[in-house]
Amino acid sequence: EVYKKFPDAKLHIVGGGELRVNLEGLAHELGVEHAVVFLGEVPHEEVLQYQEKAGVFVRPSRSEGLGTAFLEAMAQGLPVIGTPVGGILDFLKDGETGLFCKVDDPHDLALKIEKLFTNEALYEKLQNNGRHLVEERYQWNTIAPQMKTIFDHLCAP
Repeated sequence: EVYKKFPDAKLHIVGGGELRVNLEGLAHELGVEHAVVFLGEVPHEEVLQYQEKAGVFVRPSRSEGLGTAFLEAMAQGLPVIGTPVGGILDFLKDGETGLFCKVDDPHDLALKIEKLFTNEALYEKLQNNGRHLVEERYQWNTIAPQMKTIFDHLCAP
């Protein structure tokens, strides 16, 4: 759906797994294989390089832990789109620090991507708010003392 409206858009899929062959087949079946780049497993440092070149970070998870990849993308100033599951709910506020799409709903996901492609003010708001959130709440100099307090409490006699 995004490709139909934005034929210059490219989807870069970082990571591997057992579904890669299925996804490559689906891209071919839909006629968008030239717009999808499967990068496979890459070292963490390279992931950050790909994020620097990206326009949007999208991860429509069915389940999620903390969502560190989202926080890393936000720290680099990427607007993020995710699903309201797991730890994502702790930091992603729809329309403020990112956008939510419905789980297993590719049409809704496409609408959210298109929204970021066409609404510059929203794009910049999510960029700024996301980066600010990470700087304020997820820096090691903030988290480390909190973790120390938790461990001190757990290890106390």
